[in-house]
Amino acid sequence: MRAKNAQPRALPDAEDEFQLIQEVTIAPDDYGRDPVTGTLVYTDKSVTILARETSEVGLVHVHFPKLGFRVRPVE
Repeated sequence: MRAKNAQPRALPDAEDEFQLIQEVTIAPDDYGRDPVTGTLVYTDKSVTILARETSEVGLVHVHFPKLGFRVRPVE
């Protein structure tokens, strides 16, 4: 099944709800790479999940490990 024809799985209950549903940028914290921007939809001690939507693939949830990545609000 293609991402465009599916919906992301349901998210677990968030531990840091005050941060959810805001636009953020996430990038590795140890070397320069292109950051990823999306809507923060889940975070816990080990993972950060951003929602992103494009015409090519539709809505997807992109999972990032906490270790080694920096999350910043979009200004």
